[in-house]
Amino acid sequence: METGRRIKIEQNKPIQIERLRAQRRLYDEARKKKNRRICGAYASTIVITLISHLNFNNPALIWIAPFSILLFEKLYHYFRERKLQHIAAHIQELFDTDVLCLEWPQYEIKARPTAEMVRFWADKYDEEAYQGKPPENWYEGNFESIPLPWARLVCQKANLSYDENLRRAYQNIIIKYTVPTGVFFAAFAYFMPPQTLPWFSAFLASVSPFFLIAGKEWWDNQKAIDAIKAIKANIDNNWSDFLEKEVETTELKKAARNWQTNILGHRKSSPLAPSSLFKKLREVEEGVMSRSTDALAQDVQHALEKRALRNKQASF
Repeated sequence: METGRRIKIEQNKPIQIERLRAQRRLYDEARKKKNRRICGAYASTIVITLISHLNFNNPALIWIAPFSILLFEKLYHYFRERKLQHIAAHIQELFDTDVLCLEWPQYEIKARPTAEMVRFWADKYDEEAYQGKPPENWYEGNFESIPLPWARLVCQKANLSYDENLRRAYQNIIIKYTVPTGVFFAAFAYFMPPQTLPWFSAFLASVSPFFLIAGKEWWDNQKAIDAIKAIKANIDNNWSDFLEKEVETTELKKAARNWQTNILGHRKSSPLAPSSLFKKLREVEEGVMSRSTDALAQDVQHALEKRALRNKQASF
């Protein structure tokens, strides 16, 4: 039976490295567009709202301006960022299906990413942005000696914790900056004299997208975390059963394909973390993921040894 060593070898072939470069570049491009979108929404809202207040002094127009920009920001995300994220997820699926020896999800993605598309984005790969973290050895950890059907499950299971931890860190940063700012503005408004309230109302309209976008980012990431938890709960239930019972390799492969489909859906729909946070936390979280992989592989090895011992005893 093939072992996890096949994953170790396959993931470092030139064609797979090119796919990893392409998906990294695509995710980076989507993150950059997200940063520009949010910063542009903040800056445009402040400028337009203050101009409306100074020139027209129209309360309705003052509040319409920021919400119009928020609508534009939503449409920009839908038609620009999401497209890049979907292409990146599809190329990442191309990598995973080859490396983990799984069939292509024809029912989820009708057209496989072309070699030309992969090469186009791989050629744009920024080596300096990933100094010290080359694309080689994407799946780290000591799982070479366990059977391939188990090794692919180990890789999939360890991969989800990384994403959840990154999102929780992002949520903490959002709360760290938005809650004190909101408290400050509320206290400031409470102690202001009545004659200044019209001006302060215009100011609040200009900064309202900060709180709305921050709140949406927190909520979207919470939904992504809940989705990860649901996937992990399903995986954990199956994992316990697989370890305790005799399981056919076809059943393990079927489970891996189902898990991979859930992971693909999550990659396509979940919000992207800012580039700076992603790069700051990547090394720490990848170390955690590698240790988790080692622990899971040991868990499998122990269960298989116990099963072999029981079968040997039963044969006498």
